[in-house]
Amino acid sequence: MKKFSLGKLILLLVLIIVILAVTFSAICVVFALQDNNRDKYTLDETDDSFLDIVLKSAVTGSEFKVTEAQINTYLDNKFCSGNESSNVLKNIRLYFHKNDDTELYARIRYKDHDFSVYAKTKIELDPKTGIAAVNIYNAKLGELPVPNFILNKVISHFSENQKYVSFDNNTLYIQTLYKYEFDTFTIALNLEKFDIEDGEVSCKTNSLTWEALKALKDYLLSDKGQEMCKRIFGYNLRDLKKDLLSAVFG
Repeated sequence: MKKFSLGKLILLLVLIIVILAVTFSAICVVFALQDNNRDKYTLDETDDSFLDIVLKSAVTGSEFKVTEAQINTYLDNKFCSGNESSNVLKNIRLYFHKNDDTELYARIRYKDHDFSVYAKTKIELDPKTGIAAVNIYNAKLGELPVPNFILNKVISHFSENQKYVSFDNNTLYIQTLYKYEFDTFTIALNLEKFDIEDGEVSCKTNSLTWEALKALKDYLLSDKGQEMCKRIFGYNLRDLKKDLLSAVFG
């Protein structure tokens, strides 16, 4: 009789534990699926001038400032646009604070469900490589606090198919290098300064003065460049070279 009672007690305890586990899981799912941040991660203002400002300032290597709207529009176009069914990251929006770490709001697609994400981020830029190290912490999935091991798994999954993003040792690494592709040459830009202020960021890139001149020279010496010179000036560089030699040596 005592053994039977003990067995029933053990069975009852197991049932209670299972019920609590299922209830806890259900509560976690409910909290995780809540989305009270739709207005936070949705862009209410877009500005596509980020790359134009970067290129213009890079000609002389001067410092420049960009707003949250400009950066968020650039990030949205770079990481969120494209095939809706395959993208993990659906929306992203950063809020910059001078005396506090940056706030991140996002919407992600994971395991066939959309989740609202909030996190604090600490951004540190290596000016030599142009790589920004982003440490993400205090994350929430919906209204559910996310343990670091789950957060790392989600971030790692997001970075798998991203060309300029990698994930290692709990840190997301973003390559800020951007290449402008022209007909016969490429201009490369990367950030050398990224100082966060309230609602904006003070930046600086590598100077393109010498690189741009070299690229222009290479272009003018190309077949297309020769054709352009002939069309605009009436002669190409080869003709000019001949004319100069004739003028000097007769």
